[in-house]
Amino acid sequence: MENELFVIRPINAGDFDWLNNIAENAGPGLTSWPNNREFIAKRVALVEKSISEQINPEQRLYIFVQEYWPSKDRIGVCGIQANVGYHDLFYNYQVSHVVQTCKELDILVDHKVINLVNNFQTSSELVSFWIEPEFRGKKFAKNLSISRLLYMAQFPNWFGEQVLAEIRGVCDEDGTSPFWDALGQHFFAMDFATADSLTLGRGKQYIQDLIPREPIYLDLLPAAAQAVVGKEHPSSTPARKILEAQGFHYSNHIDIFDAGPLLSADLNTIKTVVESKVCKVGECKSKISAGAKALLFNTQADARMTVAPIELTGNGELVLSDIIAQVLRVDVGDEVRYVLIGDE
Repeated sequence: MENELFVIRPINAGDFDWLNNIAENAGPGLTSWPNNREFIAKRVALVEKSISEQINPEQRLYIFVQEYWPSKDRIGVCGIQANVGYHDLFYNYQVSHVVQTCKELDILVDHKVINLVNNFQTSSELVSFWIEPEFRGKKFAKNLSISRLLYMAQFPNWFGEQVLAEIRGVCDEDGTSPFWDALGQHFFAMDFATADSLTLGRGKQYIQDLIPREPIYLDLLPAAAQAVVGKEHPSSTPARKILEAQGFHYSNHIDIFDAGPLLSADLNTIKTVVESKVCKVGECKSKISAGAKALLFNTQADARMTVAPIELTGNGELVLSDIIAQVLRVDVGDEVRYVLIGDE
């Protein structure tokens, strides 16, 4: 077990070089980490202020890194934006239908139409999910993704009633997006990678200035563009499946740049939020050889989370191994939030 032991904890200044390396190598479409060292430094500083509760809840950004313990080899990152519309309008295209009929000719035509909306201004958003390629589609990715849901379960008043997740849309290795090429480039006069990177680097005023306001009939776009509406990039399929298993669903809204799907769920219906429990640590012992496997969280804003087998005492208190208590930075009498995750 020690060879697989990891901790999930908030990012800090010591993670800067690793985060910058992600930004340099992840490619277009991962807008949470633009290839901009100054921006990444500001993002780390914002997380540190959020974790220490120096700013109001709606301004906060929580980003966590997953690393092996005790080697500190980092394998993934994930985050939560407390309020997507606090600083800027949060734009999406809403996909709907327009049905036209002609009784005289016995014709009925069902058109898909997209309209520019900002329907989710006070929602929270799951952001910045990225994991080293060799760990994708495995238990590490699942645990990392749901760890932030466990965090939200502990502090529901810090987040919106609705939780969103923008899934990366389809683009090729060169950063070409069929949807952008068919639509966006005609209004923004720039390539997809440039437009995508500007979102976090300069704010969203340029979107408000340039984006088309009129309804757009998808039938008028090339077949290649229509085919990717609401579809995720192949590398994001495992992340989408993890969230759908938690109760997220496609909201019929898409990203305005690459047409990736926007998933949504009510916070109080998310599986991890509903099923997680808070218990006191009743005992720590040298080893737990068998027990239910759980994702564990020390209930602190400065979070420490990990996966380990647990036991429960007769009065419902947790029994942890000494090493897991050390990883979580808890002792007998402290509270731990946990959710059972079963065999992986």
